[in-house]
Amino acid sequence: MFNNLISNGVNAICRKKEASREPLISVHLSREGDFIVCSLSDTGIGMTKEQQSRAFYRG
Repeated sequence: MFNNLISNGVNAICRKKEASREPLISVHLSREGDFIVCSLSDTGIGMTKEQQSRAFYRG
């Protein structure tokens, strides 16, 4: 799963036409009670609302 998310971030950065910011993928881990929270972000082209709603579904 993490490999896929990072690969998607690399692809999003490569598809961005203007380099207004340095290409960057950030991974942040934190603990909230009994849970580990992982947050990933990149400086790529972004996602539409529709893409966001399907981000964690297979197929």
